[in-house]
Amino acid sequence: MTGPERPSAMKRLKKVAKWFFVALLLLVATVVVWGLIANEPRPEGGETGEAADTLARRVQSAVGYEGWEELGAIAFDFAGANRHLWDRERGYAYVTWGDLPSPGGASDAGDTEVWLRLGDRSGVVKVDGEVVRGEEADALREDAWGRHINDTFWLYPFRSFFDEGVTRKKIGDALYIEYASGGATPGDGYLWHLDSNGRPTRWQMWVSIIPVGGVEATWARWETTSEGVAIATEHEMGPLGLVLANIRTAESAPELAGGEDPFAPLH
Repeated sequence: MTGPERPSAMKRLKKVAKWFFVALLLLVATVVVWGLIANEPRPEGGETGEAADTLARRVQSAVGYEGWEELGAIAFDFAGANRHLWDRERGYAYVTWGDLPSPGGASDAGDTEVWLRLGDRSGVVKVDGEVVRGEEADALREDAWGRHINDTFWLYPFRSFFDEGVTRKKIGDALYIEYASGGATPGDGYLWHLDSNGRPTRWQMWVSIIPVGGVEATWARWETTSEGVAIATEHEMGPLGLVLANIRTAESAPELAGGEDPFAPLH
């Protein structure tokens, strides 16, 4: 007797796309209703050059950027939805989502697992433990790349302050950062509000995914890794909350996987 037949690739893709679209629609609708009350234009004026660069470096120092530069690998959960392992040393990313178990269970994987080479977005995709190929795999790799870009930006956006195409402005005591290129949504801008030590307390966003400007999110409940990297684990954005959890760091990805190479599927 044969077991139950797996759903077709197209059905799985439609299911993933449907629920992702519904979740995204609800998120955007909630933020839009709240954000319309406080809609603001992008900030104008401000100081560029040395004043802005000095403030940007002060922020980086306040969040342990020197330790970040030495970090080989980091793992974390994002918003209870995605689980990540980022091998910064080799330029790999593992992203899993779906039915995520509790950390430390029999498996850290969700329904969908993707091992990515970030340089060209190639890699291996599994759904329910089985390798998938073709158009379904292509779509899921793009999905995983988007999740990686978004979630690691919330994890530590300070690494990109001096990337090519980034504009820095000092506006009063705040730092405005705008991205002309890179990431998944070039053109986005962020106004960082800082405490007396230069550590962010909140930001205002002008981003393509939210059709109102100046929406705020807090940067709170900071945790510091053994390398001295400070990471904000709680964000409140109006009625919405976003939590980063189970943050682990090491010099290499195998250290985070008990000595085995978690990116063996790529070799």
